[in-house]
Amino acid sequence: MGLIKNPALNDSATIALLGPIPAKLQQLQGQIDEIEQEATRIENLIKTLNAKDRNSTASRAAFQSVVPLPRLNGRQEQKKIRIEIDGSFWGKSHKPEVFCEHMASDTLAKFFARLYAVKGVEVLEKLSKFKVNRRMLVSKNPKSDYRYRSGATEKIYSHQAIGNSGYFVLTHSKTGEKVDFLRTVCSKILNLPDHMFKVEEVEKNDWLKDLLA
Repeated sequence: MGLIKNPALNDSATIALLGPIPAKLQQLQGQIDEIEQEATRIENLIKTLNAKDRNSTASRAAFQSVVPLPRLNGRQEQKKIRIEIDGSFWGKSHKPEVFCEHMASDTLAKFFARLYAVKGVEVLEKLSKFKVNRRMLVSKNPKSDYRYRSGATEKIYSHQAIGNSGYFVLTHSKTGEKVDFLRTVCSKILNLPDHMFKVEEVEKNDWLKDLLA
């Protein structure tokens, strides 16, 4: 995009060739977003069905008609994050809590909102001193702390609100990077031993593969 807007690019024939590219890129992004939304809709629909229905012959046939989403132009199959924390951390003695939304950024926000709800604002204050890609992971002032310049324009890195805490979490990072810093958060900031947490990348449509197995 920067190249297309480059004022040094003044050849009319070249500009004419490059002109349609922004619209095409926007169209492709819209198609990707639509696929993501449809995948989320299907996943949520499946989750509402009980185990008995899933095991029935009619339901199984219906599930098998749902074809896993194709890859676009050779793009690697997208990943999401799965966070599993031992129940004792939340003051429970039973099964661990799992955070695994369709979008990695949503998992991040939901996990931190849960931390705030159980452990209070102190845990967010600690996280506000933890840097990711030279930015604070958690901030009260995202418009200032997450601002950056792109050419002549000022923009703000993507972020999400952490419940009603007044804090925001920086979500502008690759899924693998999120996994790495979440592991650090669990071990160094929450002081959890290795056996009490698990953070990993999983395929977005793993739930569908298990269902059709």
